[in-house]
Amino acid sequence: MPALLITGAETEAFCERAGGQVRTALARPPGVGSRPGAAEARTEPGTRVPAPLGPGGRAGRAAPGTPADRKDLWHAAFPSEAPSCLCCGVMKFLAKITGKGRLELFIHVSGTVARLAKVCVLRVRPDSLCFGPAGFRGLREAGLWCEAGLWCEAGLWCEVRRGAFQQFHMEGVSEELDEIHLELTAEHLSRAARSAAGASSLKLQLTHRRRPCLTVAVALASPLGRARSVVHDLPVQVLPRRAWRDCPPPSLRAADASIHLPRWRTLRSIVERMANVGDHVLVEANLRGSMTLSMETEVVSIKSYFKNLGNPPESAGVPPHRDLESMVQVRVDNRKLLQFLEGQQINPTMALCNIWDNSLLQLVLVQGDVSLQYFIPAL
Repeated sequence: MPALLITGAETEAFCERAGGQVRTALARPPGVGSRPGAAEARTEPGTRVPAPLGPGGRAGRAAPGTPADRKDLWHAAFPSEAPSCLCCGVMKFLAKITGKGRLELFIHVSGTVARLAKVCVLRVRPDSLCFGPAGFRGLREAGLWCEAGLWCEAGLWCEVRRGAFQQFHMEGVSEELDEIHLELTAEHLSRAARSAAGASSLKLQLTHRRRPCLTVAVALASPLGRARSVVHDLPVQVLPRRAWRDCPPPSLRAADASIHLPRWRTLRSIVERMANVGDHVLVEANLRGSMTLSMETEVVSIKSYFKNLGNPPESAGVPPHRDLESMVQVRVDNRKLLQFLEGQQINPTMALCNIWDNSLLQLVLVQGDVSLQYFIPAL
């Protein structure tokens, strides 16, 4: 079947010609040169899913401890779903988002992740979805960071809690390991989510269509009163359990200084100007609500001061001998800091900057059920 390139302007007319539904599928799995815009209109019957693979690629049995009636409980929750659409080994996942505010938030989250990571790992847990970089060595070594100061590269960790979804059901490998780890191209998810602008709902589902896919089904509103939907099949790689240790959540000791960030536009404007002058920026903060950004070159010296920003309550529990006026500093790559300031698309209700002296800069954004952390190592 020939490939069809579907653009946003053509989607509505194409849906009408396709009888109210169109399914788009990327031609190749992530990392094999697939064009994100390439789509194939198709309908196919349910496909039989092979048994889960055990060690060495051999077919194995379902993990011990899995109740025999889990499939019955799943179908009780989703009676209209065909069995072939629910299985990917022994793991299942389905979540649904409704409401304009929640849909816009998910679109912004997926767009932010795509701007900051080309390939990401989607970690599905019973209470949340977590996005992290694929093969992020820095997070793997986070446990060693407190002792040896190890941090390899900049990276993000974004968590979308269960409250952001109207429906959320998942079944992991077993009751003891109730998680699913999927590696996918972040831009593919962002493009699929953007098609939900103005839609009534968006559904995420782990499916198997010749290969494991994260299916994004968007229910579109129709001026003629006809139900229409656009379905995107995003190829994913289901990570084995031995690879889970490469993407744990960050775990760090308490920061040396934590402070609220100034106005986002002001901060981004200052960093943009500094990026045009030099490659490094020195970030300093204390526990009295003061923060400075500075840089020096052979010909120019720039320093910006912020006062009365406020510190989060957690920073109040400092040792008695700590001088609250003393500045904690970290020198970071200006391009990485600017990449985060320009790439994030959510409207946070809380924005924090955490500094580990001469070691690490952490930026934290929180909006409702979404929290995003971005790490930049010291130079």
